[in-house]
Amino acid sequence: MNFNSKYIYLEAMPQLIILTNSKMHIIYANRLFVDMIEGDANKVLDEPLANLISLPDSFTLQDLPTSFVSYFKWDKKVEYEFRVSATEAEKEDEPEYLWLVEPVAVSENEKVFFESLFDAVPFGIVLLDKDDKVLECNQAFSRLFLYERNEAVGNMINDLIVPTDLWETGTTLTKAVAQGKPIYSETKRRRRDGTLLDVAIIGKPFTMPDGNQLVFGIYQDIGERIAYREAIHKEKAYFEFLFESIPYGVVLLNVKDDIVDCNSGFCHLFGYEKEEIVGKENINLIFTDKYREEGIGLRSRVSSGDRVYAESQRKHKDGRLIDVAISGRKLNMEDGSLFIFALYKDITDRKQVERALEENRQQLSNLIDNLPGMVYRCRYDEYYTMLYVSESSKRILGYDPEIFMGENAINFEQLIHKPYREAIRKMWDKVLTEKTSFEYEYEMDTASGNSIWVWERGRGVFDAAGQLLFLEGYIEDITEHKLAEQQLQNERDLMQALMDNIPDTIYFKDLEGRFIRVNYSQARALGVKHPDDAIGKTDFDFFDHKHAQKSFEDEQQIFEMGDGLINEQEHINTANGWRWFSASKVPLYDAHGKITGLAGVSRDLTTFKNMEQALRNSEQELLMSNKEKDKLFSVIAHDLRSPFNSFLLLTEMFNDESFGLSVEEIRELTVNMHNSVLSLYDLLDNLLSWSAVQRNKVVVDKSSIGLDSFVNDILSYFRSSISKKKLQVGLEVSDDMTIFTDKTMLGSILRNLLSNAIKFTPTGGEILIAAEVGKDGTASISVRDSGIGIPEEMKNNLFTIEAKGRKGTDGEPSSGLGLILVRDFVNLIGGSIEVESQEGIGSTFIVSVPPETND
Repeated sequence: MNFNSKYIYLEAMPQLIILTNSKMHIIYANRLFVDMIEGDANKVLDEPLANLISLPDSFTLQDLPTSFVSYFKWDKKVEYEFRVSATEAEKEDEPEYLWLVEPVAVSENEKVFFESLFDAVPFGIVLLDKDDKVLECNQAFSRLFLYERNEAVGNMINDLIVPTDLWETGTTLTKAVAQGKPIYSETKRRRRDGTLLDVAIIGKPFTMPDGNQLVFGIYQDIGERIAYREAIHKEKAYFEFLFESIPYGVVLLNVKDDIVDCNSGFCHLFGYEKEEIVGKENINLIFTDKYREEGIGLRSRVSSGDRVYAESQRKHKDGRLIDVAISGRKLNMEDGSLFIFALYKDITDRKQVERALEENRQQLSNLIDNLPGMVYRCRYDEYYTMLYVSESSKRILGYDPEIFMGENAINFEQLIHKPYREAIRKMWDKVLTEKTSFEYEYEMDTASGNSIWVWERGRGVFDAAGQLLFLEGYIEDITEHKLAEQQLQNERDLMQALMDNIPDTIYFKDLEGRFIRVNYSQARALGVKHPDDAIGKTDFDFFDHKHAQKSFEDEQQIFEMGDGLINEQEHINTANGWRWFSASKVPLYDAHGKITGLAGVSRDLTTFKNMEQALRNSEQELLMSNKEKDKLFSVIAHDLRSPFNSFLLLTEMFNDESFGLSVEEIRELTVNMHNSVLSLYDLLDNLLSWSAVQRNKVVVDKSSIGLDSFVNDILSYFRSSISKKKLQVGLEVSDDMTIFTDKTMLGSILRNLLSNAIKFTPTGGEILIAAEVGKDGTASISVRDSGIGIPEEMKNNLFTIEAKGRKGTDGEPSSGLGLILVRDFVNLIGGSIEVESQEGIGSTFIVSVPPETND
């Protein structure tokens, strides 16, 4: 048995179920039922229900819903006693009736069976007494209206679910059922939470065996059905509005050409009221005899499935003719009926224009024939078969127009030079597909055999359906233009070659400061790979804002005043770093003398600038060297002369017996001579070291030095001077402290600093030598004294050749050369020196020695 899909849910129900139609013939029996009778399910279909169930006397479907005890019979052999409950299942196109059958033999509790069946029904069911009080309801009713069974039973049905504003209609339905009338109504009912529900109500009175009058009510949620109806209504209203809003005349015809419907646009176009024609007139009322056959043909094509478009004339109600554009298509309805849908657009104004254009065609033709080039119209075939050629073809190609047309026409494509033919075809294919314009330059042969260059511009002409009709266009002789263009191109190539190979940067800008052309040198300066990469950009895209703004302001001044900017030097941060340029900019003028932009040339002066700076540095170094040499000569002239004069005088005194020097006097003079020699030795040592530095003869040779013993060795050199001035010398250097530097240079540095400390510290003063190593490994060695200090005016020139020597506290000579040597040696070992001094209190010199590196 093939089960309809809408009954599938009944297969899962535990009851024996039969469905019948309005003739009480079986249209469905579920599997439990078929298995129970041990029969063939297909034999049950269409069987009258009375053949299986004994119905009460005078039973009709009007008695539903009802319940009765009956006998079930099959093949007229076996009879079973059953409890039968029957009701109308649903109300659609054709009612169906639900029969729930409980064999008494298999159920000892009929009430339990009925309650299970009652709750299994998917619709809300309620059992009412004659006063509309709820006696029973199923689970579907509880779900539908949100009342539990115990909340519903005992209450008036209208009090429970009828909205206040529908109370009167609810009472009307109650009265109808009370009078024994079955009812069906679609209305709204109220749920327990106050929301309204769209429901279909079926009400049926029935009499119990004891004579008690009851009412059986079924409630079905039809919210979706109502929403669907409203959507259909809205959609219909929308399309009716759209139909009336179309700015053209729209008409709907049946197969007999009768006007079924039309919009107000159609009525307005032809002067009729809608009531005059819809359902009363044939479409022929807008045709004259001249166009009647045409109309029949158009409608025939539409009926065959064609979508037609035509431009013709139709008749107004007042008899005048109207130019119209007609579009028509076929409409197939779901019920198989056929209609024709047609649109009419008033094109009277356009037709009048077309007629006016036609009247001027001859004038246009004369104008075309006098154009410098030829106008054509042709088919798009393998020969470009000409449909029209203007008289100018004789002037351009040397052929009369007639030779391109007719049966013996020459092949126009053969006149095109072969290398261009395929490219022209591809170009036409492209523009016809995209419906754009064709434009191309190519070579052709003339009637005299000469070759000319032509420029062609054309387009495809299409009909209303988008089908290509023909090509039309214009061809002009541009041979002279091409020759001039080629000559100009040659000149441009020469100019470009010059621009690309000249080392200077060359560029052109428009009035907005945008680059319109640059050479390769300028491209490199801008940091782009190719000159084209700079086109359209400005200085603001390549340089810092300050330089770009100044350049922009200078250029605007050029545009305003018309004066050029010649050989202005600029220091610019380019893609290749900071560079010096000599820039020249001049305005560019068009043929009317109007400034259109500027041309600029810049020459890189960086090499020359570097050479110039190097020359200045060399000059400065030479001046310093000369000053230092002058200082050397001054020292030699002054500081060497005095010790030698003293030495000569003393030796003369020793040789001259007339002086009669005692032993003590000789000893004193000898000490003075020794001191002079020591001073002279220090001076000579510094001079020799300074000279070696100046001649770049000093080589830095770094090694590890134990600082404690190294400083003690230097102090021993000054022991007599320290003792003579009774100085207190302190040493704060750890025993294991080592530094890595040039031993000779460090010794010279410390000797000079210690010599100055002794020289400028008065008798009984203090000197402290200290050393420490910082976290980064840098060693700091300081020499502090309690001497006379350094005046402020001397501090700035302390380590320069400008510094003037001054005598020590005991008149010790000082050339100032020692600190210059200290500066040079500190620089050579990569260190630094600082001075802290206060006049009258003392001075501190701090030398920083860098740590050992892997260099």
